[in-house]
Amino acid sequence: MLLAMALAPTHQLTPYLLGGLLIVLTLWGRLWPRWLPVVVLALAVGWFVLAAREFWIGQLSVITGGLGDLNSSVSQGIGQRFVGNPGRQTILLTRMGITCAVALLAAAGVLVLRRQGSKSLVLPALALASFGLAVLQPYGGEIFIRCYLFALPFFAVLGGIALNALTTRFYVTAIALSMTILTTVMVRGGNDAYVAFTKADTDIVQRAYDLAKNGQSIGTVVSYAPLEWQRVGDVRQVSAEDSCTVFPNPESCVTKANLDYLVINQAQDAYGTVYFGAPKGWTAQLADQLIADGRYERVAQENGSQLLARKEGKR
Repeated sequence: MLLAMALAPTHQLTPYLLGGLLIVLTLWGRLWPRWLPVVVLALAVGWFVLAAREFWIGQLSVITGGLGDLNSSVSQGIGQRFVGNPGRQTILLTRMGITCAVALLAAAGVLVLRRQGSKSLVLPALALASFGLAVLQPYGGEIFIRCYLFALPFFAVLGGIALNALTTRFYVTAIALSMTILTTVMVRGGNDAYVAFTKADTDIVQRAYDLAKNGQSIGTVVSYAPLEWQRVGDVRQVSAEDSCTVFPNPESCVTKANLDYLVINQAQDAYGTVYFGAPKGWTAQLADQLIADGRYERVAQENGSQLLARKEGKR
């Protein structure tokens, strides 16, 4: 109950999943205080209805709009993720392969248990119940990632049972786990081109913080820059892509955003190249074009990162 009270205000999904898993345990006869799932869910609903009222009042459709729309969850969570150049597609397919391999290993663990005479299906039931969240909400396209993470403890137990039965020598298990670790590191590194920031990136953003006056805006072309670690609430920190489609005309999008200070870095350049096939160096060309048009002037530059300031009277 203490854990449920702590979880209720901390995350949108976890308290409800905990309640759902406790219901599964109750149905399987593994949880004797049958009132516990009710209390857990009541705490989560109570927090949402009362304490989170300021968030959902007037925009309840944001939360309830996707209820029961599994097609939307599949489209946002899987279909729309397969975009970008061949390198990114390879990374995505490798990620899917690892995910499916873990699920297949867990399925092998279920078969091992059945052959050993166990009739309990509580572990696979708990794992599959975690994916019930996909029916409720697309969660911004992340729902299947969340479902997989919630199911992973049960997959891990079942996978361990399978490895224990399928391998008779320790080094076989060690090799299998080492390959999983290495491929996981590899696929995580597939995002580094546009999520890793350099000292020059933070220096340029710091320069923007130093120059911007209260009420002014600091922004980027696309969302990959180290913003919002200072002056939150004093200056508006946005991305031009929040309000328009950047490609194929990023200059028009930046002009529409009407930013006082524009941060440009290599991460944004890599994002456009990887996701949309933009030519390498497109952000530098954009900066030169904005300066040539007389809208902006360059006020700082360091190792591929630069800061543009809008000229007085230019809108």
